[in-house]
Amino acid sequence: MAPPPELPSISSIDVAGGHVPLDADVAIYSCASCDAELSDRYHLDCPRCGARGCPLARCRGCRATLGPRAFQFVSVGPAGVQVRKQLTGVHCPGCGVSGIEGHELDVLAELASCSELAGAAGPLEIIPEMGYFTPQRLEVLADADVGGAEEPEQVEKRASGMVLRIASPSVVFEAALAAITDHDPRDIFSPTLTLTPGPPYGREQRATFHRLLAEVQRELGSAVTCWSASVGLSEEPLVDPVLAEQLIEWSGDREGRSLALYNGILAGHAPGRLLSSIRLLERVLGDPEPARFAETLRAAVEQRGRHALPVLEQLWRAICPGRAFDEPLVYAAMQEFHARCAEPPADERGAPLPWEQPDHEGYGAWLRRLVSELL
Repeated sequence: MAPPPELPSISSIDVAGGHVPLDADVAIYSCASCDAELSDRYHLDCPRCGARGCPLARCRGCRATLGPRAFQFVSVGPAGVQVRKQLTGVHCPGCGVSGIEGHELDVLAELASCSELAGAAGPLEIIPEMGYFTPQRLEVLADADVGGAEEPEQVEKRASGMVLRIASPSVVFEAALAAITDHDPRDIFSPTLTLTPGPPYGREQRATFHRLLAEVQRELGSAVTCWSASVGLSEEPLVDPVLAEQLIEWSGDREGRSLALYNGILAGHAPGRLLSSIRLLERVLGDPEPARFAETLRAAVEQRGRHALPVLEQLWRAICPGRAFDEPLVYAAMQEFHARCAEPPADERGAPLPWEQPDHEGYGAWLRRLVSELL
């Protein structure tokens, strides 16, 4: 749940005191094609020459090429409240200098100053695009049949010192929402799943959670799922008429096997939409060996002028929420993720928890959009 211990830590006190600069003071972002200087790393096409690709980052001091680097950022409020979130920045090993991106710092500072957090015992940590947790509680976005017409306002279950509640967002969640997601909070109308106490959770607690969740779903008569605002507000519709037409006209599918996969995806047939979407992409790529998937996909994207980069960015956000989009790494990350989907590894912590899983439905939807881009 928390960033790994080795993740470098930067605090708002470091930034305010001038000990850690902003990334713009450390890096020069420029187009890889025409070298035009850009304001930040968020350009997927150059405004001057139109070339597709992530900007290059060079150190202002030694001109070395820099890549994005993750930091554990701690925003400290006036009353000592701490809000933690993994943020992106840059680091130059040669110069020994780091810079942190500044566009989220004000939002985190506002949350750390929020009166609802006054007297909180322990830090509040952001789960990117999903929710937050403290030592006392965890609260994440949920999709559940509560709060609507003829639906219960909330459902709560207790066992073994744990409390699971599905209800409207808490005051703290509403205050944290701008720090949780890049989307406009006004676009998000969702109940939340709250679990007390907060993490970390041992094997017995994980088993207890799943018993409580099963009881909630039995009472509601419907599923409760956790979802990612990043992917959930951006996913493509299940039925894509453009993709359907492309597959109908595709000369590489004379036997109709790809169309059969697509029709099975729409119907929800086994082995499920995610694995079938992965298989559909593999067919469009010419069925590469699993170990060559990454290089085959990269070649296909580059051959088509990198027009699929915005889609790849969404796929990256589904499997690496909160991390800066890294074009050189996205292909290998997808290859590894697909292998995990086919044969999920054992979780040594115990039963996996919903918010620890990527948004498989959203990822599958964007995979189908990638297929359309490649066709």
